[in-house]
Amino acid sequence: MYNYSYHAIILIWVQVLDASTRGAAMRLKWKDNVSPRLSVDEMEKSGKYKPETIAKLRRRQAAHQNGYEALPMFIAAVVRIPSTPDGIQS
Repeated sequence: MYNYSYHAIILIWVQVLDASTRGAAMRLKWKDNVSPRLSVDEMEKSGKYKPETIAKLRRRQAAHQNGYEALPMFIAAVVRIPSTPDGIQS
């Protein structure tokens, strides 16, 4: 029996990549990619963006970092748990 949960690894990885602030910064016309981890701070210092926008970017950045921290544990759980045809784990 095929374990379809392996596909979830790819889907969650794509979700984590999608939460990155890089795409949002590009949509906001922020071209500086010298230090991407500090780009939200630099955007805030520039004064061009509303505080609500900066807050959304900070939440997005936190979600991206949390996702990458949790991804190895999720992968280990999916790969480690054996699937049996009758659903009983030994």
